[in-house]
Amino acid sequence: MNRIILTMREYEGFRATRQPHPSRCKDVVLDWLTRDGDVVRDTHDYILLKYADLLAKGRVTFCCHYRDENGDLQCEEADTLAGLRHNPVLDAIEELCNMELERTMDGVRE
Repeated sequence: MNRIILTMREYEGFRATRQPHPSRCKDVVLDWLTRDGDVVRDTHDYILLKYADLLAKGRVTFCCHYRDENGDLQCEEADTLAGLRHNPVLDAIEELCNMELERTMDGVRE
């Protein structure tokens, strides 16, 4: 059985690779599951990451490369997206949701 390895980096110097359109992310993950051999992909696409988390249960490893407080490069691995303590994609989604909630609440208070 092949493995899918998805990596994320939160340090400077990251150059984004071409990402699939959000409407194709599910098909991309399903295609990965049919391939022989492992699939390694570097992405910050939350939709792609979440589809992999849901569809490839037990066959995916999530990796996040980050710099610690000393500036040393570290790598964290988890079997689920939620299992990563250092998750720049989820941190950005959380920030956006909080901003949207704040804007909504400002409209309710007026």
